[in-house]
Amino acid sequence: MNVALRFTIVAIVAGRAVGAQAASEWPVWGGDLGATKFSTLADIHRGNVAQLTRAWEWATGETPYTATRARPGNFQATPLMIGDTLFLSTSYNRVVALDATTGKELWSYDPKMYLTGQPPNGTGFVHRGVATWTDGKQRRIFLNSRWNLVALDASTPMEEAA
Repeated sequence: MNVALRFTIVAIVAGRAVGAQAASEWPVWGGDLGATKFSTLADIHRGNVAQLTRAWEWATGETPYTATRARPGNFQATPLMIGDTLFLSTSYNRVVALDATTGKELWSYDPKMYLTGQPPNGTGFVHRGVATWTDGKQRRIFLNSRWNLVALDASTPMEEAA
């Protein structure tokens, strides 16, 4: 069973650039600190939703890891959008930064939790998202990966251990 999950972004084909509304961010789960899940963006509405087309698609590429019998579960993460970058976690607890306009992978960090074996829940590895912090000069992306807390520099992620 190949479980290569996909993340898809759509755009209106009305001659607009994909990043036309990129000025609005989604910096925390739920959009704001109150988790209202509300966006003031108005370019997509009932009248034009049928005209949406795929702008880009990105796949995690995660498949079962036979050495430890680990397998990726469902994709359940809510990406954060800060500036023109999407930050998200994958089922195998990788952190990925994507260019929001093109879908190009800017960087990723892999804590290699699949090496520890299959989680006991029987549904495969699942991760629901990352968190962010900034002091206005630096930004950190936080990931809880099973029993570890990982903090990454959002512009230059921590080097992976060899």
